[in-house]
Amino acid sequence: MIEIVACRGQESTSEWEKEIAAQPSLVARLLERLLPGVLDGRLWKRLDLAQPSRLRFVGCGSSLHASQLIGRTFGVVAGMAAEPVVASEIEELVDPRADDGLLTIAISRSGETSDVLRALDAVRGPVLGITNHPHSRLARRCDAVLESGAGHEIGMAATTTFATQVVTGSALALSYAAATGALDTSAVARLGLRLGCLPGQLQAAHTAAVPVAMALAEDVAQSRCFFYLSGDADLPYAAEGALSLTETTSLNAEVIPAGGFEHAASALIEEGTPVVVLESGDPGRLAGSVAELAARGARIIRVGSRSEDTFPILSGPTPPWGHLESVLAFQHLARCLAVTLDRHADELRHAASPVTVA
Repeated sequence: MIEIVACRGQESTSEWEKEIAAQPSLVARLLERLLPGVLDGRLWKRLDLAQPSRLRFVGCGSSLHASQLIGRTFGVVAGMAAEPVVASEIEELVDPRADDGLLTIAISRSGETSDVLRALDAVRGPVLGITNHPHSRLARRCDAVLESGAGHEIGMAATTTFATQVVTGSALALSYAAATGALDTSAVARLGLRLGCLPGQLQAAHTAAVPVAMALAEDVAQSRCFFYLSGDADLPYAAEGALSLTETTSLNAEVIPAGGFEHAASALIEEGTPVVVLESGDPGRLAGSVAELAARGARIIRVGSRSEDTFPILSGPTPPWGHLESVLAFQHLARCLAVTLDRHADELRHAASPVTVA
């Protein structure tokens, strides 16, 4: 059952609010389609692509963050080298001659993202597309396509598209590991079960995050700068949280790796500066950074697994694709803060060109 809860002062008719609430059911339907092809490798095999020796992901914004998570999953479960590349900078960052054994995976919500399409002009070799629109220009350009099944998305900040991209790519990585023997059947089955738990984890995180975000938004509404801190597998989720907040509130939000605050970022911390900390990686390194930030006066907002955390929503050890449920805390915080600040996030994607969105 999908639960839609309004922020203070807002009726529960916001399209963005509905999209956040729809993620558990959309992921459940997506997994019903994908999981049967994971254990025996059929999801990978039916793409009819040659076995690559390395991967290059091409994306922008939220799709780039999803690329980083999918690339990590391929690395963990299949030992596959993966390189995420910002689509607009591919000509500067990539040597087009070094393409032996390379599979390019292009990710775009709309399938019409102009930077992604331009980037593929310089790509030689096979291209796999992950998109919500299987009849888009991206799909026509690719040698194979996986549909992410995100449904219709209106709000400016990615919700269903980001979640379904991560799930689609992670299922593909598991299927590839099964097809190539990189993981044995029991290991693929265990990880497949963890993917299958995601809808319930997302629903639980959604329910728990709403009241916390409502209260927190009132407290931090006067802040003009936010920081997001994490590490290892979950750093892209922190980056996605920062992007969501900036897109929907026009406030500055920066993501910093767990060990990065000892550099220039620490000079920007003032009394009361909100720092959203996503539990991940080496607890000692994260604890050291958090202690230093608290000593400088930062307001620490924790997303973790302990009852004393601000958002106690994380489930179990970190899987190869990281803690997808963490995005519910980030999305609800951004949503409630946008409402508190009287921003109208639902209108923003309508105003954006369909060829520029990720």
